[in-house]
Amino acid sequence: MPAALNEGYVLTVYQPNKDSVLVRIRASATLQKSTVILVAHSSGESIFASPVELTGAITSFWFEKTISGRNSPVYHF
Repeated sequence: MPAALNEGYVLTVYQPNKDSVLVRIRASATLQKSTVILVAHSSGESIFASPVELTGAITSFWFEKTISGRNSPVYHF
């Protein structure tokens, strides 16, 4: 197994209700004012990709499970 790095990101996804998820991105000190690309896919198909500006140690936002009228929910980030 490779050695752990001193910097990086942690992505956490919570589902407190059935229609949306809470996405949190935690960044180490050197990466806190950066931009990442969030990609969501369902059934092997990318259904969402967007840049996310990290504003501090933790950046949180809500994400609807059904995107652009699609009936298939988001399963993977």
